[in-house]
Amino acid sequence: MVNDISSKINNVEFNQLTESWRRYFNQYCIYNDDVADLTWLQIAGAMAKNARLQYAGDNISLRVNSCIIQPPSSGKGQSNKPVKEICSKVSLSFVQYTETTDAGLVGTVLPPRRQGQAPAVVAGALASSDFLVFTEGECILRSGADFNRNMHQILQNATDDPGLVGKRMAHGEINYITNTAVMITSYFVPDFNYALLNKGLLQRVFLVYKDFTTKQIKGIQDFLTNSTVVGVNNEPVPDELIQFFLNLSTKKVTLKCDDKAAEAFKILFAEFGDKKRSFVSEGGIDLLNSFLTRFHKTVFKIAGILALTSNRETILLEDLTDALKFGEMHVDSAIRLINGAKDPEFELTEKAIVSFLKKQHGGAYCEGKVKFAVAIHDGDLPTMGVQKLYGYIDRAEAKGTIVCEKDLVAPNKFVYRLPGGDTAKT
Repeated sequence: MVNDISSKINNVEFNQLTESWRRYFNQYCIYNDDVADLTWLQIAGAMAKNARLQYAGDNISLRVNSCIIQPPSSGKGQSNKPVKEICSKVSLSFVQYTETTDAGLVGTVLPPRRQGQAPAVVAGALASSDFLVFTEGECILRSGADFNRNMHQILQNATDDPGLVGKRMAHGEINYITNTAVMITSYFVPDFNYALLNKGLLQRVFLVYKDFTTKQIKGIQDFLTNSTVVGVNNEPVPDELIQFFLNLSTKKVTLKCDDKAAEAFKILFAEFGDKKRSFVSEGGIDLLNSFLTRFHKTVFKIAGILALTSNRETILLEDLTDALKFGEMHVDSAIRLINGAKDPEFELTEKAIVSFLKKQHGGAYCEGKVKFAVAIHDGDLPTMGVQKLYGYIDRAEAKGTIVCEKDLVAPNKFVYRLPGGDTAKT
């Protein structure tokens, strides 16, 4: 498990509703309580389509998008079934894709049938669905030749606020604002890398990235095997959940944060960010900062949903702290991806740094960071910016590939060397 959310959240109404949802959810899928809680949140945000959150001078929706990355046979596909079932009970349109096209997402413009007629616009899934699920999300997360740049850009814009969707086509343009909640499920793809994390889509969704023990995977498989047809004899969706979600759809309010709560939360969020930065190498801090910046908005959306759950239009500090606890698994998942992602450019630079140091007398370079970076740049990496090279040198040091220490002869200078060698002297 990433974490047990219900043990941390103080909102009584939330805990009661999510416990009811978990019991229903677990008829389809076990060992996925965190995914159950996240899907509950997504359904709540999708149902509250008439509510708006006042954030940074804008009124934004409460929809939450997600990306769930888990091993094969861990219940990703099964988790969509209870979501689909409850969507049918509360009049949310549910669309599920294994693969699609740009036109399938955005829509298309057909040529006029007769002269003088306007082109016909055919709506895509982002215009016509409330809940859109990609069950084979690796096609979105994969880089290289299989990477669909257009689809990635469309989803990135759609999952951002306000949800702009647009595409120019041969017979006209399509432009609209989507209120679709997107859910991507995938296994961890082998070529997952920094470039994908930097593109922005994964920074705009709520991430759950976790491993399972062999015992848990076997337990899930046994559970599915022993259920002749999972879902056929299940208990129906609890009435209290249906009524709660239907009531959310009637709330036409603009949620605002209490001023004192907002000020107090600034300090809490800064402390939270400082703590989380300590878990990534220096080279990954800028990327984590990008995740944290967008996560701040997500925290306020979750807090808004919690306030609505308690029949309030004002977001209190307790809502924000509960939302931060809920969202911690997103940040922890991002950290795991950042620390584990491949970065071909860094790997190339790391090899160049090691090769350069091996050629130096005593395996060390004693002229300081600036000249060190320039020497590597001029020797092996002439197309790389020196400023970027600075960051990669720091990252190599944080990783332990190289050592940086004060010169024993000239303490105001720094020496770069490979680990395990003698301390260099100028």
